[in-house]
Amino acid sequence: MPGQADGKDLLYLLRDRGDDIPIVIVSGWVDDDATREQPDCVHAVLKKPVAVETLLSTVRQVLEQA
Repeated sequence: MPGQADGKDLLYLLRDRGDDIPIVIVSGWVDDDATREQPDCVHAVLKKPVAVETLLSTVRQVLEQA
């Protein structure tokens, strides 16, 4: 992301605005602690590199639950 903002800043901005959209995080920096520490607005966390099939399956599941 450009400038001083990062993905976490965007995540909290969306949550604080009250946007009720499913959020799937894709990051190269994922471990068990990072997965547990996500706010409740995060519906899934995937670690890069992620297979296209895994991404599509995860997005489908998240949208079905929304």
